[in-house]
Amino acid sequence: MQYTNIGPYKTLIQYVNYKYSLLSTNDTSFGMLYRLMFLDEKNIMFEKSEGYKISKFTYREIKDRIEVKAFNIANTLDNKKGKCIAIYLDNDNRFIETYWAILKSGNNPLLLNTRLSDDTLEDALKTMNVELVITNGKTFGRKCIDVDSIEADNGTLDNEVFGEEMYIMSTGTSSKVKICAYRAKELFNVLKESKDIILKNKMIKKHYEGELKLLAFLPFYHIFGFVANYLWFAFYSRTFVLLKDNMPRTIQNTIKRHKVTHIFAVPLLWEKTYQAAIKEIRNRGEKTYNKFLKGMKLASYPIIGKLITKYAFKEVRENIFGESISFLISGGSMISEEVLTFFNSIGYHLANGYGMSEVGITSVELSLDRKLLNKASIGEPLSGINYAINEEGELNIYGNTLAYYIIENGEKKYLEGRYNSHDLAVCKDNHYYLKGRKDDLIISSNGENVNPYEIEKLMNMEGIYETALIYHSSLSNPVLLVGIDRYTSIQKMERIKKDIDSVIKKNNLTTLVGQIVFVNGSLLKENEFKINRNRLLKEYMDHSLSLYDVNKTKEDDNDELLKKIKGLFAIALNKEEEDITSDFDFFLDGGGTSLDFYVISEAINEEYHLSIFKDNEPLSTPQKIYQHLKENL
Repeated sequence: MQYTNIGPYKTLIQYVNYKYSLLSTNDTSFGMLYRLMFLDEKNIMFEKSEGYKISKFTYREIKDRIEVKAFNIANTLDNKKGKCIAIYLDNDNRFIETYWAILKSGNNPLLLNTRLSDDTLEDALKTMNVELVITNGKTFGRKCIDVDSIEADNGTLDNEVFGEEMYIMSTGTSSKVKICAYRAKELFNVLKESKDIILKNKMIKKHYEGELKLLAFLPFYHIFGFVANYLWFAFYSRTFVLLKDNMPRTIQNTIKRHKVTHIFAVPLLWEKTYQAAIKEIRNRGEKTYNKFLKGMKLASYPIIGKLITKYAFKEVRENIFGESISFLISGGSMISEEVLTFFNSIGYHLANGYGMSEVGITSVELSLDRKLLNKASIGEPLSGINYAINEEGELNIYGNTLAYYIIENGEKKYLEGRYNSHDLAVCKDNHYYLKGRKDDLIISSNGENVNPYEIEKLMNMEGIYETALIYHSSLSNPVLLVGIDRYTSIQKMERIKKDIDSVIKKNNLTTLVGQIVFVNGSLLKENEFKINRNRLLKEYMDHSLSLYDVNKTKEDDNDELLKKIKGLFAIALNKEEEDITSDFDFFLDGGGTSLDFYVISEAINEEYHLSIFKDNEPLSTPQKIYQHLKENL
């Protein structure tokens, strides 16, 4: 393969060895790291779609923009040094430019988590005595400037005095702020891990048409996004593809248009993609779905499996991310074996990784063995890292990439190269597997320790968004919260409950799950990517959860006209009537065509002599058609 972005080197390994050799310097400062990160000036650093045009920025262009921003930041602060400056920005080139500009101005960047509440962010600003916040227009209770305004004056700094620390916020579920401080020394050690990863796994260094492009999906303020996305790939001068937004269609189109090769994301992206793909396959009929399941089984066989994966699942891949993808990583929370098996069977390579804001990225499953990948192994610790499991089953982490110190509740604590993650883990054949969080364990009324994750992962079934097992001493037994669509029919809800009861009985969990409570919609809030049991428990105890209304659903299901419309949808789309909810969109949810909709239109027009078009637009849900008929009959 011809590479256009590895300088004078003939092979990728030669280029990697050259890059790695640069890390042997005794100067482990942010100034030196900055110079190393922008050596390959002609390589493309960022790409993004702007209408029909693809805009590209080289490492040199980004570096020039950093120089201007650093000059303006220094002037804004009257050349003060050693101050903490916060960044409140979404993922784009301006985030990276601002990050380095703050350091180059002699100050220390705090990466604000834009998904956290304003109160939590204000707490972080107060804790770190932040001098200035660079934002996208949002304001806080201290001096703020818009990111675009720090390019007003051209100029470069005469004296290079770089900042000495950077700060990442913990993304834990607690409302209490936790700040993790890193020096350049820790980041140099993080980069040294990268060679180990590249040499152990041939897939992670795989290019497509001579280029390696990483989707900038994970936020750069997140430890996973900053280390595994930005640091590892920018050090080797690879390309980042920016997203206009995080809508599923935008993600798919961007990946295909830019020929993205790598995506690192939290389990939520993989789970939603998996659910959408399975739904699409099911919609094609029972025969097609059974053929797919058979292919999934055959994909596990050594020789025939490769052929099945390559040819039988080509159309499935085309409907998801296309053929350019070479490596996917999941991290940030637990991922199900079912989702991993799906991606690895259809021809992608999805590995599980592990890290925390306090320790950086410490392991990823680098084996090519599908069995290890599908069992959600987080692999072996990376070079410079050691794992140990204590008597409580908690994973203890030792190494030179851990945060220099953390600040929690205003108290500074130096980690000194060791940290108890409080994650439960087991080790089998030198590969580690997560089993949940120690502080999530529930002590039931009979004194038995219950790991909610072990129960929740059994409930991965059609029609369910997420499940969460919660418990309080005032409850006789743990409660299983089940998130379902608010428009789920009563028949389908009862079928889901029957399936859950069957799983509970089969796994001898009858004494551990006292009650099943159905909740409208996802259990995740907009700013969450993993289950927050503390919040859900509080909302359950406060009676503030939006619960599935059985009586309202029964009213809808007992209305003969609405049932009739749902029946027409089911016939036109070749679906079961119970799968058609009141808010089911014929085109968006059912994948119906205009010709399919014509069947419904003619049937209603023939019986009621009414059109189901309004302002030349189709009324595409049973509820909209129902309301239209009720108003006009």
